[in-house]
Amino acid sequence: MKKLIVTISAFAAVFLLLAGCTKKDSVTYSGLEAGTVRSGIFTTDNGVEMNIVGNDGKFDVSTDRRVLVEYTTHAGMDSKRIDIDVNGLWDAFDVPVAFMETFPKNAVDTPVRISDAWFNAGYLNILASIEAKDISRHVLLAACIASADGITIRLFHDGSAEPSVDSGSVQDLFLCVPMGSITDAYELSCQNIGKKPVFPVSVLMQWTWYALDEQGPVMLYERKGAYKPAASN
Repeated sequence: MKKLIVTISAFAAVFLLLAGCTKKDSVTYSGLEAGTVRSGIFTTDNGVEMNIVGNDGKFDVSTDRRVLVEYTTHAGMDSKRIDIDVNGLWDAFDVPVAFMETFPKNAVDTPVRISDAWFNAGYLNILASIEAKDISRHVLLAACIASADGITIRLFHDGSAEPSVDSGSVQDLFLCVPMGSITDAYELSCQNIGKKPVFPVSVLMQWTWYALDEQGPVMLYERKGAYKPAASN
């Protein structure tokens, strides 16, 4: 999983799941990964299938959809499919993309805390936290400027419909920004000036950030990454 931003996750510490486990293994592993769930099987973005045998949180693991799963493996795993307990599950929130020539300076932009972001499965995947009680009253938008020089994605969060929120009311979100149309816009910009698109393309991500547990100034963070439209992202 190629990181765009490497930080401490607000959800859980991520450990690498070792491949090729056999029934002789007695060690268990913890993980936090994105993928799809269907009929009690979780398939990671890297194609690893896992049987969901434990689900104390009574999460819906039957409906086919994209999710982020925090899990613990079982000892004595079968090499063909790993058995896991699901400790946490977050449904993917597909963030709409709006293409712009310049970002509006007077746009409503409520702070959001980004703890991690990476490219995989054709998405810019983002772990975010916002102060909210009713998430349906909040709007998230990925504004994009795609030029022949690269891609800039500005994550806007409008929480003005819920102006009074207790500092302890925090929602953890798994945001997914589809990169397909963004990549197409980059390639078109290159074609318009007779330039050959180059991959991986530089991506600059912007957002207004604050610490949820601290009182302090709002800061704009910028991080650079690279994206190529391939299954390895």
